[in-house]
Amino acid sequence: MHPSGGVIPGAASGARPGGTAKRPLYARSMEWAFRDCVLSEELFQLRRAGRVVKLEPKVFHVFRFLVENRARVVSKAEILDHVWPGEAISDSVLPRSVAVIRRAVGDTRAKQQVIQTVHGHGYRFVASIREPEAMAPPVEHPTEVHESTRGSDFVGRQAPLERLDHAFQEARSGRGRIALLVGEPGIGKTRTVERYLEQVAGRAGPYVGTCFEGEGAPPYWPFVQILRALIDEFDDEPLRAALRVGDADLLALVPELAERLPRVSESEPLEGEQARFRLFDSLAGFLRRSAQMRPRVLVLEDLHWADRDSMLLTRFLAGALRDSAVFMIGTYRDLDVRREHPLGELLRELSRAPHCERIPLRGLDAAESAELLRRTAGKEIEPGVSDAIVDLAEGNPFFIRELALLVAEDGSFEMGENDQLLLQLPQGIRDAVGLRLESLSATCRQLLRQAAVIGRDFNARMLAEVSGESYEAQLEMLGEALAAGILTEDSTAGTWSFSHALVRQTLYDELGLSQRVLAHRDTAMALERIYGDRSPEHLAERAFHLFESAVGGDPMRSVEVSVRAAGLAHRQCAYDEAVRHFDRALEALDLAEQADSARRCELLLAGAEARWDAGQREGAHAQFRRAADIAREIDRPGLLARAAVGMRSYGDNTRPDADTVRLLEEALEAVGDRFPIWRARILSRLTCCEPHGRRMIDRRRLSAEAAALVEGSADPAALFDVFVGRYWATLGPDALEERVAVGREAIRVGQELRHPRLVLLGHDTLVGAHLVLGEFDAVGRHVEAFGELASELRQPFFEFHGLMLKIVYAMNRGCFDEAEADLDRAANRGRGCVRDSEALSAGILFWLRDMRGETTEPSDAEDILKRVGSRLLSSADTDQILKASIIEVCLAVGRPDDARRQLHELFDDDVEGLSRNEHWLVTMSLAASAAIALDEAEIAGRLFELLSPYENLMFVHDHLHIHRGSVASALGALAGICGRHAEAVDRLRAAIEREEAMGARPAALDSRILLIQQLDRMGRADAARDEFVAARRVAEGFGSRRIFRVLPGLPG
Repeated sequence: MHPSGGVIPGAASGARPGGTAKRPLYARSMEWAFRDCVLSEELFQLRRAGRVVKLEPKVFHVFRFLVENRARVVSKAEILDHVWPGEAISDSVLPRSVAVIRRAVGDTRAKQQVIQTVHGHGYRFVASIREPEAMAPPVEHPTEVHESTRGSDFVGRQAPLERLDHAFQEARSGRGRIALLVGEPGIGKTRTVERYLEQVAGRAGPYVGTCFEGEGAPPYWPFVQILRALIDEFDDEPLRAALRVGDADLLALVPELAERLPRVSESEPLEGEQARFRLFDSLAGFLRRSAQMRPRVLVLEDLHWADRDSMLLTRFLAGALRDSAVFMIGTYRDLDVRREHPLGELLRELSRAPHCERIPLRGLDAAESAELLRRTAGKEIEPGVSDAIVDLAEGNPFFIRELALLVAEDGSFEMGENDQLLLQLPQGIRDAVGLRLESLSATCRQLLRQAAVIGRDFNARMLAEVSGESYEAQLEMLGEALAAGILTEDSTAGTWSFSHALVRQTLYDELGLSQRVLAHRDTAMALERIYGDRSPEHLAERAFHLFESAVGGDPMRSVEVSVRAAGLAHRQCAYDEAVRHFDRALEALDLAEQADSARRCELLLAGAEARWDAGQREGAHAQFRRAADIAREIDRPGLLARAAVGMRSYGDNTRPDADTVRLLEEALEAVGDRFPIWRARILSRLTCCEPHGRRMIDRRRLSAEAAALVEGSADPAALFDVFVGRYWATLGPDALEERVAVGREAIRVGQELRHPRLVLLGHDTLVGAHLVLGEFDAVGRHVEAFGELASELRQPFFEFHGLMLKIVYAMNRGCFDEAEADLDRAANRGRGCVRDSEALSAGILFWLRDMRGETTEPSDAEDILKRVGSRLLSSADTDQILKASIIEVCLAVGRPDDARRQLHELFDDDVEGLSRNEHWLVTMSLAASAAIALDEAEIAGRLFELLSPYENLMFVHDHLHIHRGSVASALGALAGICGRHAEAVDRLRAAIEREEAMGARPAALDSRILLIQQLDRMGRADAARDEFVAARRVAEGFGSRRIFRVLPGLPG
């Protein structure tokens, strides 16, 4: 291809425009002798010093054509027209061919003693021709000295290939597998994978994503490469069929998808970890559906260089694709992975997965090493030298190849005593690479140093922009490096790669500090000239190069571009990448002569928010505190408020520490009335913080002020915070009508603003309120609506919470099998994605077993209650509900004395003064159960007075939505303990009738048990037995044996 990128003019017809028709390439058979070489047309071979040097057919034709036309300069177009008629070829083919010829005859681009480059015109053969002398019969060697093919120099590795194929067969049958090839640099990981992909060709679609060495690659770069290759295989209709609603999230990875399918359905905008989960889920779904058409092999090369976001995605896909025909292969260097390395966490996670196996690649044995050495060199090697190289290489194939190529170039090694090579290699492979580089011309090597700054892979246009070399001169030098095996040419036109990471690193290390700084600056400027200032695809790359040059360049420009790159990464849910860019921006700001404190504070806040979204909670808190210190010092209340609000971000279910509360209080005082939005958000945060949220009256005061401040505002973040504050202010039994109104308003406003989290908050609020009111039909409607929206959003937190709502709704209706099945789904959905999900799942399972009548070991029960209790520490008075729960455990395990002591302690603490918050109803329910079981008349009387105003409500915890029957049923049993037996029976029968009417079968069974106990207390044994028979039928109807555990003395 010409510089324009098009096909060579005239190639389609096989003739140059305006030229004559083609003639045979050569008219007669001849031999030409020059220097120590003979080129024979008849034998179609080149001989050098009596040895045959095989050339590829096209390379031979180029050489032959130049020799035949040695009297003149032959243009490049003429050579291409004669040797590659009608073929579309890349620009590098001809320079590479010339470089191969030069190496074969002992010439170089610097010397040009055989073939001369005439810039702007073409090439000319300049060596003196003489008559060929009689020579000994040539010695044939099976392999070219200048270039080894990947098939011919691959030896060994049969066992790893067999293991890969076995794993593929498993994946092919729909049982996804993961294989990790691990070994030291140069051990052959990439070549082994390439050889296996050749074997699997035709049986599956292979897709390779290579992690970028160094910095500057877009987030999720290996998966972007894989996804682009996969999408390119699809026509528009099959591609549309493979995508589903919500898969527009993939546009963040491959924006070009919008050009193929402009009407792909977009999803609701999301934030934080939830948005990242949906992106991951979209990719997993797309891969799973594409694998139904054909098995897929996904290769992730050089995982030790992967960004943390790519590692998180890899971990997600490892679980999500387990039931699909997808085989994932990863390669990484074990030398580069320490425990603190980001890859270490991924490897520890994968090591626990039964469908993942680690395949270590060891060094080749002596025989294999010697065979590889011979094949690569293309000739027999003196046994002493061969043995010494094999010993020195220690089975590392890359090292063997590098030294073999030195031998093939007629290099020699001096042997010392004990047959040791006099070649000291403190870093073996790297030094061998250095020796290889010495064979290149000085200009070529300098060009490669500039390419090394760009990265392992580079674009020829970019390199030309940086180096200032002419297009033709650059092609010559790249061809020289290609022929030397230093570079490889990718299938994408104009894209080149260093043959190994160590090659690139060696060249980069040759640059001094000042040279590196200038080279990075020039690269950043070239990126901007070529792609423009706003190119998203190259923004991260520019940010990296500007940062690397900031010490000698423009640090504020580095800050600006790093911030933009961070914003792009955040929109792509690559939160760890965003954190890295913000950290760079802060470092670059330190280099500015007059660093602005406000700017530093803003960068700290943005970085802290990115850390929060990345799940780095401790790091986020530390950075928020640093930002708060600066905001305080420069008297910027808005920045101080932002730091304070960040310390208590959405999704944080832990009790805020005293420092956080003090920061919120300080920020509230600082903003005063000047910043109403920030004031509203801080007030809303304080509704659930000690001591501000201890009393419900204080919560209502705070939330009312916050709501007034945002009246008329359309700020979604502020409105969401205010609705959360109003939710906290209406918990407990005393503001249920207001809570219903808040829930309905949240749904309406959320729908108007297209804010799904606010809509979900509204449904969640209404589920809790209607549960307390005993309106199960309404509960079911809102549970269903919440689940549908959560499924559309595909965020783990909301999907998990939606499943938990469905579970407790099923439990409250006695649908235990349904609840248990969904509990398994919830545990899988929350694991590793939702904080405290395991504790919550354990707590729900504990209550499910209790409702079924199953017994939990005392130690396990206490541990579960403590774990769930830690989840509840986000609000006040949790000590009382925990103490009441422990009382019930003591009763369940036969420790009545301990239970009685703790019950009295609870009531000695002024139980009447407890805040009637989200814990109050369940605390009273637990206390009532204990008072009834222990026959504590005085405490029963106090409880009756406390609960009488709430006779029509149900005992429900407002956060967990755990249902413990009706207040009316407890009032009936408490009346019996107080000696009012007839009232007790009437109240209990009325409670049973109401509970059965609403479909609360477990609650109705508990009321029947209380009625049986009351009748037995009254001495009405026959009536009690009749009620027991009826209750047993009810229990059998929904699979509960609780009646036999609570009433073991009655006939079963």
